[in-house]
Amino acid sequence: MNAKWIVDSAAGKDSGVLATLIFNSAPTMLSALLCNGDQQNTLKYLHFALSQPDGQYGFKNHRVIRFENTVIGVGCSWHDSLAVDFDQRTLESLHAFFGIEGCADILQRSAELSAQISRPETTQLVIGHLSTASDYQRQGVAKALINFFSNQAINLSKQSVVVDVEKTNTVAMKCYQKLGFTVQSCAKESHYHRLIKSRPDL
Repeated sequence: MNAKWIVDSAAGKDSGVLATLIFNSAPTMLSALLCNGDQQNTLKYLHFALSQPDGQYGFKNHRVIRFENTVIGVGCSWHDSLAVDFDQRTLESLHAFFGIEGCADILQRSAELSAQISRPETTQLVIGHLSTASDYQRQGVAKALINFFSNQAINLSKQSVVVDVEKTNTVAMKCYQKLGFTVQSCAKESHYHRLIKSRPDL
């Protein structure tokens, strides 16, 4: 890791750059889930949600790498023991932006997506929204974030970290495999691969 890089908590002031980075981590999935394929509105929602602290898309749920006060990478994690109000805050964010009907549509699409992506096991920490700014790709940013979340897994007594990747995203697949991940599951009916990496101390 570059000595000048700082792993830091995300902040509301980062919402603009975070929205773009997170959207780029899974553009097909995010736009299909949140806005039924509308990429521009998906970016607008992410910008809105990331200016707020709580919920799945809130800035408090994300960690960033800063270089000279510029965000060059982002990621988040979740597991089986999240705060009791995590889902409620996520729903409040969705409702505030999309309204009641839009929120209901998202919940329906989320249920369909959940049929393809399994919940994490109690021994796993899931890494999501992992993305690197284009000018800093292939310089170790993703590796630095994965190392941070691997240490978080140790602190939470988890045995492994996992990521879910769209099957068509071959670039991301190769990146994760170079970083030591292997394919854990690949159901034919799913559009996603789940990749796993054991904690380095096990």
